[in-house]
Amino acid sequence: MTRQRAFKRRIRQHIEDRAIGYAAARAELVAPAAHRKGSNVSKQANDPSAVVEENIPFMRVADARAAAAWYRRLGFQKEWEHQFGPDFPTTVSIARSGRAGTRLFLSEHTGDATPNTLVYLRVADVDALADEFDVEVQDSGWAREISLTDPDGNRLRVGTPTPATRPVDEFRYADPEESSEPAEPAG
Repeated sequence: MTRQRAFKRRIRQHIEDRAIGYAAARAELVAPAAHRKGSNVSKQANDPSAVVEENIPFMRVADARAAAAWYRRLGFQKEWEHQFGPDFPTTVSIARSGRAGTRLFLSEHTGDATPNTLVYLRVADVDALADEFDVEVQDSGWAREISLTDPDGNRLRVGTPTPATRPVDEFRYADPEESSEPAEPAG
């Protein structure tokens, strides 16, 4: 058995023994290794200041200002825009307030993102947005969702979790080396 495979088994066993999520189990098992001499585990991985505080996707658009106007229908507000000069591509930052808040960068720069990006947005009331965009809500089992495509071809799946939705931590993570089957809910 390889060291990597053995470590994955230890994580799975740790999850089952302590009834905690994957990230917490990995952190508990990796943290002591960061302090061993010769360890290849980054000490920075255990530094709270190194934790990602926000994830901001770039969306490739032809006209950032026009795209920002379209996203306003989803509740986004323009925060700022940047352009190096008069004939340079523009980037616009838009944000949507809410429990967690969401921010997107709409960029005309060809190297910033790929057209046809898919972003998932969790909202409190997907039915109101379905009415705004005149689309039908689909029940996926874990959420009520709609699918939208912006004028530049970027795809958005927007959903409101159903009350019966189980937290991610309740799922066991499958070892891709052992099985190609999807992970099953624990319990």
